[in-house]
Amino acid sequence: MSEIIAMVAGIGAAAVGGIYLAFSLLVMPALRRRSGADAAATMVMINKHAVRAPFMALFFGTAVACVAIAVILYDIPGRTRQCAWQRQQRTSPESS
Repeated sequence: MSEIIAMVAGIGAAAVGGIYLAFSLLVMPALRRRSGADAAATMVMINKHAVRAPFMALFFGTAVACVAIAVILYDIPGRTRQCAWQRQQRTSPESS
């Protein structure tokens, strides 16, 4: 189950990151070419249309999935709490 939640969190984070990247690469340069009042009015319209169920589900669903996977992975009984790179260092033959 934690693998599925981690996959959902990763795909969701990549999708949200892609949306923000596309916005910064495509929309922001266009807004810079407009006057301040036009750019502000355009951003108001963008914000009105962005607050829709698909985007909100992706945005907040990803956050919930990330928190869920952090809680699941933090509280595994009998597991020492350390980073993956610390476990790898201890088990690699080079560290002996």
